Amino acid sequence: MILTGPEILRVIRRTRSDKRDGTPQVLPAIDVEPFAPEHIGPNSLDVRLGPVLRVYKLPTKILRTGDGMMYTERCLDMLADNPTVDIPIPDEGYLLVPGTLYLGSTVERTETHGLVPWFDGRSSVGRLGIGTHVTAGRGDDGFMGHWTLEITVVHPIRVYAGVRIGQISFFGVLGERAPYQGRYQNQSAEPTACRLWVDTPIPQKDHT
Repeated sequence: MILTGPEILRVIRRTRSDKRDGTPQVLPAIDVEPFAPEHIGPNSLDVRLGPVLRVYKLPTKILRTGDGMMYTERCLDMLADNPTVDIPIPDEGYLLVPGTLYLGSTVERTETHGLVPWFDGRSSVGRLGIGTHVTAGRGDDGFMGHWTLEITVVHPIRVYAGVRIGQISFFGVLGERAPYQGRYQNQSAEPTACRLWVDTPIPQKDHT
């Protein structure tokens, strides 16, 4: 089951009204800040690209191959807190190039309870060769925060802050709820880099 646009609008308005009045939360609940009713489509909510991009600074590391050979390579470590650099998007836009992962964020902060939010790029954005997520399109019941986008491009293209870059759909849930409480809860308005290193133990080599 996917919520229609009119149902998304009804749930958002009820949720925001209940918050203002201090009324206990009724499920399902959706809150969006800032909220623009005109951004609701037939069955999704459009969200905009935030003003800052974040890219990884690939450090040079000495690597060892399986046969003992050593060489240097610029690479990331999936279990390390990899360094990043922020790129403010100027008024004239910023040129994205292939071969680089750009982390963006949504202007909107969303909060969803009793539903599963799902992010996808808008069709007009995809037709320009812009990918807005690598694998992480699905959100979780209970997620609260700004969405971090994993942006890649097929060819060089200029992007602008504030453009409606994606859309969020809302799906019903079946069964007992287990609301999200993971490492990306309450993400800020700035893009959030990978936090796999926070609570993932580094595998130990087997020397037997």
